[in-house]
Amino acid sequence: MRLKSIILVCCASMAACSTNETLDTVNPDSFLSYLSKGQNKEVLSGIVSNQPQWFAVLESIESGVKNGDVVWLNIAAKLHDVSDAGSSLALNFSVARGLPYEPELVLSGVDLGFSLNRLCTIPFIEEEQSVVDDFIAGATTKLNELAMSGDGKAEECTKLMTKVHTD
Repeated sequence: MRLKSIILVCCASMAACSTNETLDTVNPDSFLSYLSKGQNKEVLSGIVSNQPQWFAVLESIESGVKNGDVVWLNIAAKLHDVSDAGSSLALNFSVARGLPYEPELVLSGVDLGFSLNRLCTIPFIEEEQSVVDDFIAGATTKLNELAMSGDGKAEECTKLMTKVHTD
Protein backbone atom coordinates (compact mmCIF):
# COMPACT_ATOMS: atom_id res chain seq x y z
CA MET A 1 0.00 0.00 0.00
CA ARG A 2 2.81 2.41 0.84
CA LEU A 3 4.56 1.79 -2.50
CA LYS A 4 1.31 2.52 -4.33
CA SER A 5 1.01 5.86 -2.49
CA ILE A 6 4.59 6.79 -3.35
CA ILE A 7 3.99 5.96 -7.01
CA LEU A 8 0.82 8.09 -7.07
CA VAL A 9 2.63 11.05 -5.46
CA CYS A 10 5.49 10.72 -7.98
CA CYS A 11 3.08 10.58 -10.91
CA ALA A 12 1.18 13.61 -9.65
CA SER A 13 4.42 15.54 -9.19
CA MET A 14 5.59 14.67 -12.70
CA ALA A 15 2.25 15.78 -14.16
CA ALA A 16 2.41 19.07 -12.26
CA CYS A 17 5.95 19.69 -13.48
CA SER A 18 5.04 19.02 -17.10
CA THR A 19 2.14 21.50 -17.03
CA ASN A 20 4.31 24.22 -15.47
CA GLU A 21 6.90 24.00 -18.25
CA THR A 22 8.75 27.26 -18.73
CA LEU A 23 7.76 29.17 -21.84
CA ASP A 24 10.76 29.78 -24.08
CA THR A 25 9.79 32.56 -26.46
CA VAL A 26 13.30 32.85 -27.91
CA ASN A 27 13.59 29.36 -29.40
CA PRO A 28 10.93 29.16 -32.15
CA ASP A 29 10.66 25.37 -32.17
CA SER A 30 10.23 25.24 -28.38
CA PHE A 31 7.76 28.14 -28.48
CA LEU A 32 5.66 26.51 -31.21
CA SER A 33 5.72 23.19 -29.37
CA TYR A 34 4.46 24.93 -26.25
CA LEU A 35 1.67 26.66 -28.18
CA SER A 36 0.64 23.33 -29.72
CA LYS A 37 -0.35 22.16 -26.23
CA GLY A 38 -3.22 24.65 -26.04
CA GLN A 39 -4.10 27.43 -23.58
CA ASN A 40 -2.85 29.94 -26.13
CA LYS A 41 -5.18 32.67 -24.90
CA GLU A 42 -3.54 32.48 -21.48
CA VAL A 43 -0.09 32.33 -23.04
CA LEU A 44 -0.80 35.41 -25.17
CA SER A 45 -2.23 37.28 -22.20
CA GLY A 46 0.88 36.53 -20.17
CA ILE A 47 3.20 37.64 -22.96
CA VAL A 48 1.26 40.84 -23.69
CA SER A 49 1.22 41.78 -20.00
CA ASN A 50 5.04 41.66 -20.03
CA GLN A 51 5.69 44.47 -22.54
CA PRO A 52 9.42 43.78 -23.08
CA GLN A 53 8.64 40.11 -23.78
CA TRP A 54 5.73 41.05 -26.09
CA PHE A 55 7.89 43.43 -28.10
CA ALA A 56 10.65 40.81 -28.30
CA VAL A 57 8.16 38.23 -29.59
CA LEU A 58 6.84 40.68 -32.21
CA GLU A 59 10.40 41.49 -33.28
CA SER A 60 11.23 37.77 -33.52
CA ILE A 61 8.13 37.16 -35.65
CA GLU A 62 9.01 40.04 -37.95
CA SER A 63 12.64 38.99 -38.26
CA GLY A 64 11.73 35.32 -38.67
CA VAL A 65 9.21 36.00 -41.43
CA LYS A 66 11.63 38.36 -43.21
CA ASN A 67 14.17 35.53 -43.16
CA GLY A 68 11.71 32.93 -44.46
CA ASP A 69 11.25 31.02 -41.19
CA VAL A 70 7.83 29.36 -41.40
CA VAL A 71 7.97 28.44 -37.70
CA TRP A 72 7.69 32.11 -36.71
CA LEU A 73 4.73 32.51 -39.08
CA ASN A 74 3.06 29.52 -37.42
CA ILE A 75 3.70 31.04 -33.98
CA ALA A 76 2.14 34.30 -35.15
CA ALA A 77 -0.88 32.40 -36.49
CA LYS A 78 -1.44 30.50 -33.24
CA LEU A 79 -1.27 33.73 -31.25
CA HIS A 80 -3.43 35.55 -33.81
CA ASP A 81 -6.15 32.91 -33.42
CA VAL A 82 -6.71 34.00 -29.81
CA SER A 83 -5.78 37.68 -30.00
CA ASP A 84 -7.84 40.77 -29.36
CA ALA A 85 -7.89 43.83 -31.63
CA GLY A 86 -4.67 45.41 -30.34
CA SER A 87 -2.55 42.28 -30.36
CA SER A 88 -4.07 41.24 -33.72
CA LEU A 89 -2.94 44.51 -35.26
CA ALA A 90 0.57 44.08 -33.86
CA LEU A 91 0.77 40.49 -35.16
CA ASN A 92 -0.62 41.50 -38.57
CA PHE A 93 1.98 44.27 -38.85
CA SER A 94 4.84 41.99 -37.76
CA VAL A 95 3.95 39.45 -40.43
CA ALA A 96 3.12 42.04 -43.13
CA ARG A 97 6.53 43.67 -42.79
CA GLY A 98 7.94 40.57 -44.42
CA LEU A 99 6.29 41.36 -47.78
CA PRO A 100 9.39 43.01 -49.35
CA TYR A 101 11.50 40.01 -48.32
CA GLU A 102 9.38 36.84 -48.35
CA PRO A 103 6.03 37.65 -49.95
CA GLU A 104 5.14 33.99 -50.60
CA LEU A 105 5.57 33.18 -46.92
CA VAL A 106 3.56 36.23 -45.84
CA LEU A 107 0.75 35.39 -48.26
CA SER A 108 0.71 31.79 -47.02
CA GLY A 109 -0.43 33.30 -43.73
CA VAL A 110 -3.90 33.55 -45.29
CA ASP A 111 -4.08 29.75 -45.13
CA LEU A 112 -3.26 30.00 -41.40
CA GLY A 113 -6.06 32.44 -40.58
CA PHE A 114 -4.64 35.84 -41.43
CA SER A 115 -6.75 38.12 -43.62
CA LEU A 116 -5.30 39.23 -46.95
CA ASN A 117 -6.77 42.69 -46.26
CA ARG A 118 -4.81 42.89 -42.99
CA LEU A 119 -1.53 41.66 -44.45
CA CYS A 120 -1.59 43.76 -47.62
CA THR A 121 -1.51 47.11 -45.96
CA ILE A 122 0.98 49.71 -44.82
CA PRO A 123 2.13 48.05 -41.57
CA PHE A 124 3.25 51.17 -39.76
CA ILE A 125 1.77 53.81 -37.50
CA GLU A 126 3.42 57.23 -37.54
CA GLU A 127 6.51 56.04 -39.42
CA GLU A 128 8.65 58.39 -41.48
CA GLN A 129 7.49 58.68 -45.09
CA SER A 130 10.80 57.40 -46.44
CA VAL A 131 10.34 54.12 -44.50
CA VAL A 132 6.80 53.75 -45.84
CA ASP A 133 7.92 54.52 -49.39
CA ASP A 134 10.77 51.99 -49.19
CA PHE A 135 8.38 49.36 -47.84
CA ILE A 136 5.84 49.95 -50.62
CA ALA A 137 8.49 49.91 -53.34
CA GLY A 138 10.05 46.68 -52.06
CA ALA A 139 6.74 44.95 -51.44
CA THR A 140 5.16 45.84 -54.77
CA THR A 141 8.29 44.79 -56.67
CA LYS A 142 8.26 41.35 -55.03
CA LEU A 143 4.48 41.01 -55.27
CA ASN A 144 4.51 41.94 -58.97
CA GLU A 145 7.14 39.23 -59.60
CA LEU A 146 4.86 36.68 -57.94
CA ALA A 147 1.79 37.99 -59.77
CA MET A 148 3.60 37.60 -63.11
CA SER A 149 4.07 33.91 -62.29
CA GLY A 150 0.32 33.55 -61.80
CA ASP A 151 -0.01 34.01 -58.04
CA GLY A 152 -3.52 35.45 -57.62
CA LYS A 153 -3.01 36.36 -53.96
CA ALA A 154 0.02 38.46 -54.92
CA GLU A 155 -1.97 40.32 -57.55
CA GLU A 156 -4.80 40.99 -55.10
CA CYS A 157 -2.30 42.04 -52.44
CA THR A 158 -0.74 44.59 -54.79
CA LYS A 159 -4.19 46.04 -55.52
CA LEU A 160 -4.98 46.25 -51.79
CA MET A 161 -1.68 47.98 -51.01
CA THR A 162 -2.15 50.45 -53.83
CA LYS A 163 -5.65 51.26 -52.59
CA VAL A 164 -4.47 51.78 -49.01
CA HIS A 165 -1.58 53.93 -50.18
CA THR A 166 -3.74 56.21 -52.34
CA ASP A 167 -6.58 56.60 -49.81
